[in-house]
Amino acid sequence: MKQPNCKDGTHWTTDDIVVYIESKFVKGEKITIVSGVIHKEIGFKDRRPMVCGAMKRLGKKYSGTVISTPKSGQGSTLTMEYFVPL
Repeated sequence: MKQPNCKDGTHWTTDDIVVYIESKFVKGEKITIVSGVIHKEIGFKDRRPMVCGAMKRLGKKYSGTVISTPKSGQGSTLTMEYFVPL
């Protein structure tokens, strides 16, 4: 994936984050994703709701299960597990 140049989140879209997360998937395996880890890897500042939105969108596509969620539903501790089919 060609990643946006700006790491503060201003040039990233939710679709860009979806593609970034999908790049970690391995067909036929389960993967656990934590929003705060993705947020940090990308180098965002205050874009947690955007990361959480991308994770939840992927949950619909890959049978995602919420493992842990913050009270707000949009924080760094949102943890989801996905199964990526073959």
